[in-house]
Amino acid sequence: MKFKNYFKILFLAGSLIFLNGFKTYSQQIYATTATEVSEGDLVENSADAVTLNGLFAIVNSNVSSSGKLKLEFSSTVPANSTTYIKVDDLEKGMYDALLGGSLGDLLADATGTAALGDHYVEVSALDTTGEVVALGSTNNLFNDSTIPTNITVPLKVVKNKDGDLFITITPTVAYKAIVIKDITDTTFIATPNFTNVYHAFYLDPTDTSCNSEEIFTSFDGTGITLDLLDLGATGVKDLEFAIDNDPITFSTISVGVVSALASMSQDIYFSTTATNRDILELSTRPKGGAIVNAAYEQNITVELYKEDAVVFSQTLDAADQITIDPSEDGEIIKITVTPEVEFDRLRITLTSPVGFNLGQQVDLFSVKVSPPPPTVLEDPQYFCVVPEAKISDLKATSTGTLIWYDKATEGTAYKDNTALENGKKYYAANLTGTCESTGRAEVKVILKDPATTEGDENQSFCVVDEPTIADLAATGSGTVIWYDQQSGGTAYSALDALVNGSVYYAANFDGTCESSQRLEVTVTLSDTNTPEGDESQSFCVVNEQTIADLQATATGTIIWYNQPTEGTAYNNTDALINELKYYAANFDGTCESSQRLEVTVTLSDTNTPEGNANQNFCVIEQPTIADLQATTTGTIIWYNQPSEGTAHNNTDALEDGLKYYAANADETCESSERLEVTVIINDTLPVEITNANQSFCVVNEPTIADLQATATGTIIWYNKPSGGTAYNNTDTLVNELKYYAANSDENCESSQRLEVSVVINDIEPATIRSITQIFCEIENPTIADLKATGIVTGTINWYNQLTKGNAYNDTDALVNNLKYYAANSDGTCESSERLEVTVLISDTNSPSGEATQTFCSIEASTILDLRANTPGTITWYDQPTEGTVYANTDALANGFKYYAANSDGTCESSERLEVTVVITTAQDITIEGENANVCFTDIETYSVSEGHAPYTWNIAGGNLVSGGTADDNEIEIEWINITDAKVSVSLTGGCYSSNSAELIVDVVVCSDLTIKNEVDFIKPRVEDIITFTVDVKNSDQTIFTDLNISEVLTSGFIYISNTTTLGTYNALNGIWNIPSLGAIESATLTLTVKVNTHGDYLNTASIIKSTPIDADTSNNTAEALVTPSCLEIYNIITPNGDGMNDNFVISCIDTYIGADIEIYDRYGSIVYKKKNYNNDWNGVANQTSKLIGTGQKLPNGTYFFVIKFNDGSTENIKSYIQIRR
Repeated sequence: MKFKNYFKILFLAGSLIFLNGFKTYSQQIYATTATEVSEGDLVENSADAVTLNGLFAIVNSNVSSSGKLKLEFSSTVPANSTTYIKVDDLEKGMYDALLGGSLGDLLADATGTAALGDHYVEVSALDTTGEVVALGSTNNLFNDSTIPTNITVPLKVVKNKDGDLFITITPTVAYKAIVIKDITDTTFIATPNFTNVYHAFYLDPTDTSCNSEEIFTSFDGTGITLDLLDLGATGVKDLEFAIDNDPITFSTISVGVVSALASMSQDIYFSTTATNRDILELSTRPKGGAIVNAAYEQNITVELYKEDAVVFSQTLDAADQITIDPSEDGEIIKITVTPEVEFDRLRITLTSPVGFNLGQQVDLFSVKVSPPPPTVLEDPQYFCVVPEAKISDLKATSTGTLIWYDKATEGTAYKDNTALENGKKYYAANLTGTCESTGRAEVKVILKDPATTEGDENQSFCVVDEPTIADLAATGSGTVIWYDQQSGGTAYSALDALVNGSVYYAANFDGTCESSQRLEVTVTLSDTNTPEGDESQSFCVVNEQTIADLQATATGTIIWYNQPTEGTAYNNTDALINELKYYAANFDGTCESSQRLEVTVTLSDTNTPEGNANQNFCVIEQPTIADLQATTTGTIIWYNQPSEGTAHNNTDALEDGLKYYAANADETCESSERLEVTVIINDTLPVEITNANQSFCVVNEPTIADLQATATGTIIWYNKPSGGTAYNNTDTLVNELKYYAANSDENCESSQRLEVSVVINDIEPATIRSITQIFCEIENPTIADLKATGIVTGTINWYNQLTKGNAYNDTDALVNNLKYYAANSDGTCESSERLEVTVLISDTNSPSGEATQTFCSIEASTILDLRANTPGTITWYDQPTEGTVYANTDALANGFKYYAANSDGTCESSERLEVTVVITTAQDITIEGENANVCFTDIETYSVSEGHAPYTWNIAGGNLVSGGTADDNEIEIEWINITDAKVSVSLTGGCYSSNSAELIVDVVVCSDLTIKNEVDFIKPRVEDIITFTVDVKNSDQTIFTDLNISEVLTSGFIYISNTTTLGTYNALNGIWNIPSLGAIESATLTLTVKVNTHGDYLNTASIIKSTPIDADTSNNTAEALVTPSCLEIYNIITPNGDGMNDNFVISCIDTYIGADIEIYDRYGSIVYKKKNYNNDWNGVANQTSKLIGTGQKLPNGTYFFVIKFNDGSTENIKSYIQIRR
């Protein structure tokens, strides 16, 4: 009986299948290999699934077996690519029902098709290794628990424009093949089933075709009941006609006659993603009642999706993004949507108006995605006749490329270089990629042309004026622009020079356009001959030449300029300037010559003589003109005036105070400037003396410089009263000779000389007893200690040289091995001979020894205990020099300094050894090192003073680590006893009150052992497997050995297994032994147990033994208490109101805080959920799913639930429940 309703689906889904001729499209990439991968020959004609000839493979299934067909592509399919599998089941209706999305089960019931869960298809995607990377089911239910949920993807059934049915799968990763598996549910049906597979393909991701023919469609609905479907006229009819590009055919979307809120939708899937600038155009027609027409805009919703997410949703009354344009007859309505989002799927939904029992339908003729039409901001658009305006000059804005047409629709596209026509209309379309906008923007063109300029056609200029375009004369209504051609050409700059005989063309520019016609002007340029003459002309500066002196010849009048072109004309009286260039132009009365004669002027002048402005002469010299001094490159001529005047003869006598002028003359010119010289003639005063007879000593070796005289200038001594030869100052005086002094100043020497007579005297030398004289250094001998005798009443003077040299002072210290010289002085002269004496000074070696000498206070040390080394006799003083001598029995004083001198029997050493005495107080020996709260097994270092070997070390309660020998003042000890630990030492020497010491060491246990016991589930169920984790930790540096931890399981647990990170666990006696637990180290014992049905559920772990014993045992025990759960779940309910099994009961659920429940149907849709569940669900939905609404009773079947324990005490529970009413 169920099969009698099958033809109702012909309207619901428009799913009549006709065997069409096979069609392919360029963007399709097909699977190339077909292989059966099931056992038992369940796939027929596998190869026909890749032959692309309209034939198909048959994938069969029955109660015990499922056929599987693998289709492989020649290359890897990119991630997120959709594969389309063309299928059918020869009108059994499963795929037609699946085409309705969430209405699938209702459609199957309405048409008598087997339930979708009884016969369904799984599609999986495989990577290159054959591993499943995506899996989908038409039933959306996976009974195989081994399937990872992260690879499951939804499947869809869609139609193309030819009415073919396809299963689609979209893996999120790349894949190489797909497998189609036909499944018959063994629980409910024993009838064999099948699926016909024609081919599989995916779309080339590089294809960007506009409005590709690869568009697919499906439908869905809400609020639709089985009763409505049984009434017919509800669903979507002829889906493919909405996408077949035929403007006559259409699909029909209908919600039937309904008073409750219901809707029906058609989905359109696009092969490429539309941009956020594209528009969507729909052609529709409302039918079925006046209420539809009146509320048309409110009853239809347009939704756009991208990757299954809604990105746009509006009813047709959204005027800001949707426009509605009726056709001329008012029947077909064009809907334009400007969503401003990217999308790849359209859903158009018809919603029934609440409260009206009218049949509601809408026809969908076509769906197109296209770029928006261009925008024109100016209409009409104005252009100039010149330059010629072209299509490329038209102005419009678009998201893509502009294309201009001659008609508003269809028509011919213009080329960019097509000339615009005045008054004509042009139409702009927007081309994006391969898509062109359906709408076009209209622009009208108007061309403008200003009036032609006026002026003389022949215009003349002088070449010298360098006329430019700016000098051409023409008038126009606007701005005149000059060109090099009658049309087109290049515009001149106003500064461009005119060319003789050239033709120029003037256009009139009104601010927007230029005139298409131009005024033609021919230019004539005139010029005169260039003047002739010498290009270099020379003059003397002294002659003061002017412009009138320049020489040039010409046919007209000569005008001199300061530049080769333009510049300023000179006056004839303008003075010429040396090395300046002058330019001569020829003027014929109309034009000046464009070329000028260039003349370079040279003004010659000789150098001015150089010399002193004031020149001095002496009267005695009788100076003349020839004695005047001046230098120059030519000949010097002396004048009596600074300019002009009379020239002097060289023999003319000079006059005191008179000025003379020197000029320089070469072969051509005389210097314009003269050197002025003032002449001064001087004389000096004679020398003055007070003693004409002067006496000297022989020993002084008197020279000319010793003669005495006074003068205003410099004295010069001569050998004659006049003339003669002048002496040098170093010349030796001669006894009884006469000398003559003249006075010389800076300029002259006196003409008169002074006469002086010289007498030279000498006395007898001194006598001595010994030429070698000996002294002791310690006596500090001086010059006064030397021995010599002067003759008569003379005085002895000691010198450092045999002659001359420096005289010593009596207090000067004598120097060993130095020679001294004695002269005899009578008060006036010293003897010219000196007596030589050699001095010898004796000294003994200084004592050597320690600068600081230490003594112990208990030794009573004296002077005799001081230590010094010397070959002579040691004498101790209280000062470094001189001072008082100590007696050998004098006691030494702490901090005093003592000085040792050495005596060889003749002299005592001049240097003394300084010794500082330190007397130390005797002390006890101290052992340095840690002795308080030393950690057990720690290694410590102990030491005493250095330099007292041999040492004797003794240890109690520890082990020697290093040191501790007779030569070591240090020792390292590892402390291994808690009590009676000490170290002692004996040493040799030193200022100590005792030669031994002992140090008591306090050894303690520093580390703390702690224990922790945790269980993974506090409230497990009986028979559950749980895990206890026991952690033991050493908190510090002490190493513990031979640890025993008691972990005895109580009667509430059954031992299964254990693992340890350190040591071993004995399950028989419950002892966990750890041989060694190092510093900051932890050990873990993991016990896996089963929860017993009854018993003691307190688990206790304790540290019962360790070496050393733990210092703090208060934290050596840890407990973990488990409270088993009484949860029990009953998986079948019969909510028929008989009071038996009406509710879903979970025992003890009320003992959990926050136990939440969620129940799902077999399609994965949630139908019921509740927080803090309390056993009150009776099979009624409180959530709206694809098939059931809130408050409706769930049909018989299997459902799935999840119980979530929010307190974390128990793992979440996932299972199933069956409803049997």
